[in-house]
Amino acid sequence: MISFFETEDHVFGDDNHSGLEPCLPVDTKRHLALTLADGDRPQYLIVVTSSSLAYEFSVADVNFVRNLGALLVAKLTQTRYMREDAAKTSFLSAISHELRTPMHAVTTSHALMRDAITLLADTIPDTRMDELDALLSLSESSSRTLTNILNDVLDYGKGTAGDSAENRNQLVPDLVRTVIQTVKVAESQYVSESYDVTISVEHDVRDWAVHLDEARFQR
Repeated sequence: MISFFETEDHVFGDDNHSGLEPCLPVDTKRHLALTLADGDRPQYLIVVTSSSLAYEFSVADVNFVRNLGALLVAKLTQTRYMREDAAKTSFLSAISHELRTPMHAVTTSHALMRDAITLLADTIPDTRMDELDALLSLSESSSRTLTNILNDVLDYGKGTAGDSAENRNQLVPDLVRTVIQTVKVAESQYVSESYDVTISVEHDVRDWAVHLDEARFQR
């Protein structure tokens, strides 16, 4: 019946039946029926009745009912969005601690490993030291990237960051370092999957600085 009322004909009487007649007041002679939808989902069916057979529902009547329905749909949509936003906020609050705690442990472990390598520098061959330093630097860079992504997701969900101009205009004073770190993270994927891939970064020897969202750039 809802799909039936999506036609242009909204006014019904003795010569034009809607199928709602058994549900209407017994003295109904003519009635106006309008469906109101939110997107493709019908939300309300508004029925206005008249006991006068001579009464003609005008365009103004139809528009008035349609505007009333639009207000009801808007209120329903607002209520649903507020409920969904509250559920999202509750979820983010619950997982924030669960995600940040292990990331903090990873960051702390990197600092401890860096201190241990420094203490053992005299006992480790230079070539091995270079390998350890490169691997640790890669792990630190990946950890920072993951932390930035995590912070972006949680802050965006709380409506405090995400696409803010402050993040987009963050000054990155060493663009070359940022690019190289990003390339190392990308290159590590191929190394872990046993591909023989080497990514080279060529750049002029000069100071590069740029305003951008560094975390998004790395992603």
